[in-house]
Amino acid sequence: MWPQRGARLGFAARGVTYLLLAWLSIEIALQHPHHQASDRGAFALLAGHPWGVAILVAMAFGFAGYASWSLIRALGGLGRARRRPPTSDHGEIEKVGRYTVTGAKRMAWLVRGVLYGFLCYLAFALAIGAGHGGSGDPAPLAARVMREPAGQALVAAVGLAVIIAGLFLVWRAARRKFMDDLRVDEMTGGMTRAVGALGAVGSAARGLVVVLVGTFLLDSGATRRPGQAKGLDASLVTLAHQPYGAVMLICVAAGLGTFGVFSGFEARYIRA
Repeated sequence: MWPQRGARLGFAARGVTYLLLAWLSIEIALQHPHHQASDRGAFALLAGHPWGVAILVAMAFGFAGYASWSLIRALGGLGRARRRPPTSDHGEIEKVGRYTVTGAKRMAWLVRGVLYGFLCYLAFALAIGAGHGGSGDPAPLAARVMREPAGQALVAAVGLAVIIAGLFLVWRAARRKFMDDLRVDEMTGGMTRAVGALGAVGSAARGLVVVLVGTFLLDSGATRRPGQAKGLDASLVTLAHQPYGAVMLICVAAGLGTFGVFSGFEARYIRA
């Protein structure tokens, strides 16, 4: 079915994006902070290279497919219960359980659908030369919101929500919950362990970066300093200016790159 194929393209496109973010994080670590390590910055860098526009268009279609798949699942179109084979630490099938759909999962799919729809827009906009506006960075938006009544409390609440989301990603990585969404019965024992390790490291790194962004947003709202609100790019630049910042950024880049590689395995083995 086309939604499942779109989902696989979306995971592949996400993998490319995280590899680009890892590359830009290394650029910042090597004292090249003029690059924006945001999603739009990664896309803009890609657009400036040969075949970059063609790759952006392909990624945009992938994001569109993933967004459609996520929204259909959120609305219940692909939400029927289906069996999944839980595995042991050695990749062996132990028993057959039920892959159930909860309200939390539907909400997660809805959020993913909106997010990847926005990434689709960014990729298409840059591909056709219309992406010269905002960067998709939450920091300027936070500054505008804080000028409104109750804006400070709203920004602080969003920052707290982002922190919780990042911690949830770290928890999910530690528990390797992402393996429940993969067809592990088609992997060998060694591949199952390798994919599990890639997913755990990459997902944890992604979660910690999300926590970093949320911390800056929360601090901005709590202290009434809009300038403290930072998106992904400014957060990584700020991290680079800390003691051992370059080393930490290299570790972040390794983690994001690992998640990019893991996304490739998700594209192949996802239970779409």
